Amino acid sequence: MRLVAVLAGDVIGTGLAHAALERGGHVRVGLEDFLGQRTPTNVELMDEVNQLITQSGRTVATPAETREIIGIS
Repeated sequence: MRLVAVLAGDVIGTGLAHAALERGGHVRVGLEDFLGQRTPTNVELMDEVNQLITQSGRTVATPAETREIIGIS
């Protein structure tokens, strides 16, 4: 599994989310990881990553797909 996250940073703002999606990887995003100059909500972060996912021609994983991807039951 290829997964990117930026702990205490901005995975979207750094460009890592875009790069991962273009290469078939996955992105972890949320306020628990975020630290930056702006103060987004979780919904705003999800909207931003959803836009990147759509632009890359991919779809957002369902909860069941997510569990399979990260290997939990």
